[in-house]
Amino acid sequence: MAQELDNAVLCLFDPACNPDIRTQAEAFCKQIQADANFFGIAAERLRATSHANVRFWCLQALFQAVSSKDEYLSVPQDKRNEVKGTLLTWWHSVLAERSEASYILNKYAQVIVALCRAEYPHEWPGFFSDLLSLLALGERSVDLFLRIMATLDEELLSHEVRSLGLSLGLSEPFSLPC
Repeated sequence: MAQELDNAVLCLFDPACNPDIRTQAEAFCKQIQADANFFGIAAERLRATSHANVRFWCLQALFQAVSSKDEYLSVPQDKRNEVKGTLLTWWHSVLAERSEASYILNKYAQVIVALCRAEYPHEWPGFFSDLLSLLALGERSVDLFLRIMATLDEELLSHEVRSLGLSLGLSEPFSLPC
């Protein structure tokens, strides 16, 4: 199944792929996303594939699955822990040791922020300490940490601060005194 998924995803990213084969590839990828073992499949392909487009697809599919908070929280805790563990291990064992395309790092940051939105603070109280512990791995880890913090600010915090300012009746952007 691993090779089939890689081939299907590669077809999706290939503009020269035959339209009939592309339709089959899309159906296969949707079937994988609907599979009860989707999180395990995506985690395994993220770890094992040598194709950047497959890693991106896995991260995008995980992002879509995690972004629906209620649906994601209905997934058994052990599968959610597997996803978190895989993502943190991938950071530790892969991202800290080799360079990765910016679009993959940015998608990774989006997935981590989606997990934060779904699980912090109740399900993942150690979110920040887990991320901070990976900073010692070097420059690439610092870069990724900063991407995650920027994404967290962009997708969650800035929105919350704007909402807070509006709820306080402020017409100007709300800022905290330093």
